[in-house]
Amino acid sequence: MASNLSIGAGPMSADMTLYRGVKHAASDADREIIYRLSSRVAAIKPYQDRLREWCDRADLLYYPDDITQGGADLWASDPSARTPGRSHVSVNTFPVYVDVPAALQAVEPIENMLATGTEKSDREAAAELERLYVAWKQKEDFDLKWHKACTVKGLYGMTAGRIYWDTEDEEKHPCIEIVEQPKNLHIGYKSDQYDDVEWAAYVTRYEPNALIEEFGVDV
Repeated sequence: MASNLSIGAGPMSADMTLYRGVKHAASDADREIIYRLSSRVAAIKPYQDRLREWCDRADLLYYPDDITQGGADLWASDPSARTPGRSHVSVNTFPVYVDVPAALQAVEPIENMLATGTEKSDREAAAELERLYVAWKQKEDFDLKWHKACTVKGLYGMTAGRIYWDTEDEEKHPCIEIVEQPKNLHIGYKSDQYDDVEWAAYVTRYEPNALIEEFGVDV
């Protein structure tokens, strides 16, 4: 069960959580999907809260809030930074430990399609398949998306890709979208070995006016 659900919530609007969304569902089928999704999202809330806390901390490490004369400072407001006789050292090189390994890991390997047989037609089919595969990667900017995935993984420790079918394109080719903010990604695993995903949902919060502009609905 996968879902890309958007939730409208804001300080000046009504609470449109998943539980409230069940009441506002347009049909019984939508109501059943939202109800099942709300139950699964609630079941992993403790883990999701810890993940959100870590993602916020990683954001502050990558983009420090405090900017001093010496540059980005991770703990300029800490009392120990103003202790007489003590040197203040700010570890503001965190982006280097993310960007450099990501750039090294994002180097695409050499991929060759192997023929399934020894005949000339088999080799020609493999060559055509390889050209089609390379053309798809170029059309999708796969190298840039792969680099983005490595960077997000290096920053937060995890990422994911949403695979979808592009129905607007005449060729109707498969596409991939990299999840840039894992704290909004809810993943349910089949077991505590965390090696097999059962369901996933990307839950975001919208400001009411932005929700109306994006989806044309009234909150």
